[in-house]
Amino acid sequence: EKVPEGWLIPAQGGRKDEVLSLGVMDETAPDQLEISDDFVSLIGEGGTLAITMEPPGGAPNGVATGPVIALGKLQGF
Repeated sequence: EKVPEGWLIPAQGGRKDEVLSLGVMDETAPDQLEISDDFVSLIGEGGTLAITMEPPGGAPNGVATGPVIALGKLQGF
C-alpha cells in the first residue's frame, strides 16, 4: 500500500531546485495539501508542486522513491 506525499521544488532563493517534502497527504481530503510555515516563504512563481506515491509514513530519508502522479508549476495571478 502506498500513500500520496507532497513535494515543493522552489525556483528561487537559498533552497532553489531542492526537492522538499511537504509531508504525507490526508487521504480523506485528497484535494488539500497543508503547507507548514517553514515552507510558505519558499513558494514562488516558477516553483513546482509534485505528488508521489510513497510507503506509509512517507518517503524514506526524505527522498522521493515512488512514481510522480501529479506535477504543476506555480504561477502568479
